[in-house]
Amino acid sequence: MQSTEKITRESCSWCHIKDPKEINERNIRLSYHDPIKYKETKNGSRIETFYYDDYTSPEEMFKTIDDYLLNFQLKNKDNYNKLPRRLKKHLATLQKDKKINIPFVQGDINLNIQRDTGNTIAIIGSSQSGKSYLMSYIYLKYFTLYISTLYTQHPNSFIENMKINLRKDEPTISTDELNIKAENLSPIISTMFFEKVVTSEKTLNQLCENKYKFLNMFDDQIRISSNKLFNDLILTYRNAHISTIICMQYSNLLSKQSRANYNYIVFLHLNTDEAIIVCIKSFLESPIKKLFGNISMNQMIEFYRSNTKKYKYILYNMLLNEISFGIL
Repeated sequence: MQSTEKITRESCSWCHIKDPKEINERNIRLSYHDPIKYKETKNGSRIETFYYDDYTSPEEMFKTIDDYLLNFQLKNKDNYNKLPRRLKKHLATLQKDKKINIPFVQGDINLNIQRDTGNTIAIIGSSQSGKSYLMSYIYLKYFTLYISTLYTQHPNSFIENMKINLRKDEPTISTDELNIKAENLSPIISTMFFEKVVTSEKTLNQLCENKYKFLNMFDDQIRISSNKLFNDLILTYRNAHISTIICMQYSNLLSKQSRANYNYIVFLHLNTDEAIIVCIKSFLESPIKKLFGNISMNQMIEFYRSNTKKYKYILYNMLLNEISFGIL
C-alpha cells in the first residue's frame, strides 16, 4: 500500500543538510560519488533516487536511506571523507545507534570434525566461564574413540564435568553406573606434559601409515604455548592424525605462529575489555565485519559481551572465516 503522506524536511533527520541532496513531496535524491547504484550525469556526479511511492511510510523509506548511507560509508572510505561534515555526523549517529541481535542455539555445539586428519580446537575464556565443561563435552561428543591424553592441574574437574555431561544424556543413570562409565571413557590424565608421548604418537603413525587417531588436551597449561613441540602439534602434527584441544584464559597466550592454524576457536566470557579487544583484533574483527559491516570497536566489545554472558559462546570457524552462536 502506497502512503499519501508527503515528505518534508522535518520528517527526515538529516534534511537540514543542504548538500548533497534534493527533496520534494515524492522522492529524495542523494547526489554524491557512489558506485553502488548510480547513473552518470554530464558533470560526472552519481545520483541515487529513493521514490516515496515504493514505501508504505516515511519511516520505512528513511530506514532504507539510513542503511544505504551506512553501506556507502563502509564501501567508499575515500569518498566518505569528502562528504559534508553534518552528513558525516549523521552517519556517526547511525553507527552508534545500530543494534545487533543474534539468535543462539541452546545446548549443543556442532563441529565439522575431519576424520582423515588431525583437528585443532582452542577454547578461550576466563576462570569459571565453562572451559573445562566445554572441553569435556567436545571430548565426549567427538573424540571418545581416539587414544586421548589430558594435561591438567585439576583432573577431578574434568572428570566431574564428564559426569555432568553423561548425566544429561542419561538422566536416570545411577551414581555407581555413572562413575563406572566416566572411568571407562576417561582419557589418560597427567599433571605434567611429557613430550615423549607426543613424539611417540607421531612416530607410531609414521610407521603404521596413520592407522591410529590420537588426541592431546591441555587445560590451562599457561606455559605450553611457548613449547616448540606444542606449536608443532598445531602446525604440522595434524598430518599424523594427532588432534589437539587447548583451553586458555587469554587469547594472547596462543603463540602468534600457531594462531592461524586452528580449525575452531570457541570464545567464552572474558572479564576485561582488554582481553576482549585482543580476541577481536586477533581473530574476530574480520568475521564480525563480514556479518555486520563497519561497526566500531565499542560495538564489537558490546557484541562480544552480550553473546558470551550467562554461558553463551561464540564459535569461530577459521577455515570458513564464519562465526556462529550458542549457549552451553
